[in-house]
Amino acid sequence: MQKKLHPVGLKDRETLLKLKEKEHAEKGYHFDGQFYIWDYRYYDQKFIQSSLDLDESLVKEYFPVSVIVPHIIQIYQDLLSIKFVEIKGESWHPGNVPIKRVAYEGG
Repeated sequence: MQKKLHPVGLKDRETLLKLKEKEHAEKGYHFDGQFYIWDYRYYDQKFIQSSLDLDESLVKEYFPVSVIVPHIIQIYQDLLSIKFVEIKGESWHPGNVPIKRVAYEGG
């Protein structure tokens, strides 16, 4: 899987780095040529906003959290050979948020 995804990741990183360089030039900021982990979310969102005609409120309407989260959990379980096991307890988060622990299959 790494052989397939690594080139894609490098291409995406290069795209976001160019976006960062352009923004720095427009704002007169020094550009050091580096792309840091903390840059990712900001420039990824800018890329999505500039390249896709995407209305997040419409996306949320078609993909409600209550439907999507169980599917994402299943994908992670299958991909990583783990199991998310719900545990009883109080969450720091207000509302009805389940608490889960990770159980490794086979051990």
